[in-house]
Amino acid sequence: MSENSSGETASEWNEYEKYIYPFSYSIGRESWDSPLELEPDALVIFFFSLSLIGEVTIDEEVYPKDGEFGNPMIPSEFLESTVQKYLDVPADQIRRSTYYDSEQDAYWTGGIGSVIQLFFDDAEQDGSLLRINFTARIDASEARRQWKSRVTIQLKEDGGFRYLSYEREKEEQLE
Repeated sequence: MSENSSGETASEWNEYEKYIYPFSYSIGRESWDSPLELEPDALVIFFFSLSLIGEVTIDEEVYPKDGEFGNPMIPSEFLESTVQKYLDVPADQIRRSTYYDSEQDAYWTGGIGSVIQLFFDDAEQDGSLLRINFTARIDASEARRQWKSRVTIQLKEDGGFRYLSYEREKEEQLE
């Protein structure tokens, strides 16, 4: 996606994509004031969304495979520490996910996808706080709707960042 309905350019999208892309998945399903409000499965899916934008690399050849589909099993320490880099949540919250296999101490990786498109609207920065407004849209035969969203991010001095909160407005139907 190179331009949104407000006419933002591909350059502007590229600058903010890494911050908003994960919200096309479960962490963008409803508003939250603290990452502690997120469901455990949403935290695991968040990890996989990071791999799709290059924030984390999953080397499928290194990890053991699940017995049923041959999908890589991600070691708990790697997945949990990665999620905790971006979201202030304890490991035991993540381990309550249905994707967690306690016998292998690893997370299953199959069946994750999204049909939501995201469009950057604008951003404002106040010191180390970055607030990004964007529009999310589903344009499928089963559903045609969109909603406005705002994510607040704490920028770190080392170039990293951490999500603080997410606001999602009421959905509107598309014609």
